[in-house]
Amino acid sequence: MDSLEAIQDLIQTPLWGGIYPLKALLGLLLFYGTLEMSRRLRRWLDSLETDRPTKQQAKLRRWGTRSVLILGTLASIGVAGLPLSTLLSHRMTTLGDTELTLMTLLTAGLVVFLSWWFSQLVQEAMQGSFRRRGLTEEGTLNAINRLLHYGVMAVGLGVALQTMGVNLAALFAAGAVFAVGIGFALQNIVQNFVSGVILLVERSITTRDVLEIEGRVVVVENIGIRSTVVRNQDDEEVIVPNGILVQTTVKNLTLSDPLIRVRATVGVHYESDMEQVAEVLANAAKGLPSQAENKPPAVLLLGFGPSSVDWEVSIWTRHPWGLPEARSDLHRAIWRALKQADITIAYPQLDVNLKREEAL
Repeated sequence: MDSLEAIQDLIQTPLWGGIYPLKALLGLLLFYGTLEMSRRLRRWLDSLETDRPTKQQAKLRRWGTRSVLILGTLASIGVAGLPLSTLLSHRMTTLGDTELTLMTLLTAGLVVFLSWWFSQLVQEAMQGSFRRRGLTEEGTLNAINRLLHYGVMAVGLGVALQTMGVNLAALFAAGAVFAVGIGFALQNIVQNFVSGVILLVERSITTRDVLEIEGRVVVVENIGIRSTVVRNQDDEEVIVPNGILVQTTVKNLTLSDPLIRVRATVGVHYESDMEQVAEVLANAAKGLPSQAENKPPAVLLLGFGPSSVDWEVSIWTRHPWGLPEARSDLHRAIWRALKQADITIAYPQLDVNLKREEAL
């Protein structure tokens, strides 16, 4: 009888905050059941998915299990009889003029979570908009998504810290001097970062574009935030800072039209028939496979040199990356045509006359 009374007293005696042992035990059991139900729900949803689940299926699994877990946790707290109002309003510490409570921390966490969720929505919307406009480069899309994510999360963290009582104005003022020093030290990095943003927004240079940088022809492989990876015609990857692409003169050979001119110069002897030379050079340039359609070659007489009459032959090609091959084909065609027409390719000559002086 004494043991039964002791057990009854134990059950009916409230613990900390007015929580009874029996209610606490029931709350723990309900919470354990919630965890088990969440696991079973996840397994069941996994069994319904195919080998390649869609985004909607992944979202259904994620939000379904989270909803069950959140609702079960709230029910467990209610069954256990926890004084939520007292627990949430309990003052932990003070930051400035703001009392830091559990409710404050939960609010700040909710702000950060909502910022992350809003960032995902903005990224999906911007990706869809750019894809509809023809922007499909994964590197560019990923860079834009990172910028959007960092911007939205920076705003969300600022609001969360302000909610917790952190004075952002004082924090920025305290770090202003330090930021100036860091700015001078990272001047080139910041400059390249801003240049990368300009390239991504302006889109004057995109991946697979053929550029001429400092006299060398390269093709763009990937545009990053700080630098751009290009490949030269020696099949070497070169990392170019974005500041160079923005602040210096860069030829984009494929910006609006990939048509590019290929020139070759040749000098013939003064005794050659110039009308025949012009006809031979024009015929030599017509049959080249790299020549663009509806763009006939141009043959120009450049001038009269000290040892030859100089001519220029031009064709147009739509393959800027194959410019060396096109120029080589043009030179070979000119050489064969002049040889077959028996036209002499002039080269510098020097006549030396020796005069013998008679003895006096």
